[in-house]
Amino acid sequence: MTAFLFLSGSCALLRSQATDPIATAPAATVPSGTPVVAAPTLEMVLLVTDHIHRPVDDVSLERLRLKTANGTQITPLSMRREGEDPLSLVILIDASRDSFHDLAKLGDEFAGLVGSQLLPKDRITMYAADCTMTRSMNNGVPDAAALRKGVSDAMTFPTLHGGKDHSACGKTFPLWDDIAVAVAGLSHAPGRRAILLISSGESGGGKYDWLAVEQYAFDQGVAIFGLRDKRQADADDFSRNSLTTTHGTPGATSSFAPPPAARSVNNLELLCANDGGLTLSSAPEFRRDGIAGILFLIRNRFILTIPKDAYQVGTTHGVKVTQTGASPYFMTATGALEATAK
Repeated sequence: MTAFLFLSGSCALLRSQATDPIATAPAATVPSGTPVVAAPTLEMVLLVTDHIHRPVDDVSLERLRLKTANGTQITPLSMRREGEDPLSLVILIDASRDSFHDLAKLGDEFAGLVGSQLLPKDRITMYAADCTMTRSMNNGVPDAAALRKGVSDAMTFPTLHGGKDHSACGKTFPLWDDIAVAVAGLSHAPGRRAILLISSGESGGGKYDWLAVEQYAFDQGVAIFGLRDKRQADADDFSRNSLTTTHGTPGATSSFAPPPAARSVNNLELLCANDGGLTLSSAPEFRRDGIAGILFLIRNRFILTIPKDAYQVGTTHGVKVTQTGASPYFMTATGALEATAK
């Protein structure tokens, strides 16, 4: 697999205020018409869902608590819905496992969302990946015909499967490297930044591990959402649930470490959850609904404004978001960026 990559006191004598010239000086006045310079701020994108992945409305700014990985507490200044903010979206198609990827209708599925979830101000970049990573759209306008062609071109690129007409590099597929390439492509993109990954979640190796990619995506303000084939997800759940078995006398158990594929899938879930996104699963016949559901979640995220001096860009590498009191909600945020034009 070939991928190109960019790849965290002095003391003073107090006097009575009656004789203190500073204390008795009149308050300074601002001449009428003089502009007031606001303190610099950054924006952070917050995803809040309930236990079945629906967006949540009853989120109170006053109850939100943000704590960075380096221990800094951040008090958000304001909050609003993302709504129709321009979105820079990378669609990354994992074409490395034909047995669990029925991708024949994927172009129609994306095309059917133009105008409802994919809006005119959005910009789409599309990749497919197996033995090589191919790009068929670059910062394109969401047009139904262009999306169909983008999927078709990406999936039929001559080197995608190493010259073969089917998946060929699943065992060595470097999922984390390919996600990193997608993040790099978004690192200077306007608007909100997100990756929609159609994948089993299995990685066969590569240069980068998932933690490095997680931190890189966070620093670039990129949210990552994964959509897995439900058949693969069910198979992985069965494997995980079968790892502990009972032997001999009642109560005696033997535990085994999960296989590498299951660990890789767990890592994808963690990567998404720590980078402002999540993973969902969908059967092929309902995949369009899964894609639409993820885009609906993106449109219903919150934009938090935070003080710039409370956030060290490039060195924070993670933010924990909670609410005061008991909260049943899932919360995750991207890294903070300069405010974007709406």
